[in-house]
Amino acid sequence: MIQLQINGWFIFLTFSFVLSWKLNFFTTLLNLRAFQSSVPSEVVGFVDSETFERSKEYTRLRSIFGIGSSAFFLVLFLGFWWLGGFGWLDTFVRGFEFGAITTGVLYIGLLILALQVLEFPFKWYSIFKI
Repeated sequence: MIQLQINGWFIFLTFSFVLSWKLNFFTTLLNLRAFQSSVPSEVVGFVDSETFERSKEYTRLRSIFGIGSSAFFLVLFLGFWWLGGFGWLDTFVRGFEFGAITTGVLYIGLLILALQVLEFPFKWYSIFKI
């Protein structure tokens, strides 16, 4: 059974990650609220109203998708951490009995590879569907 050690660092880091996500969430909402309803006077000659509306809709969709995907990855990260995923991966990589540097590089490389694999569907959707 996995034993979760709750100490000051655990609370501080958890609070920091959640606060960072909330700050990003609220700033995204504020940015969406700040959109002007018509083309700004500074760019009237360069952008027509149809292009401006499409741009606003694209930005709105990307922002909402970004909020959802960042919430998913925050929950995924916290779950991986709280369920002992980092310790499990460390034990797994150390089992190969490489040197310290090779083990560290492999550890970080596996974390990056897992993140890239998990991010792929989100990036694909963001690029080709939005």
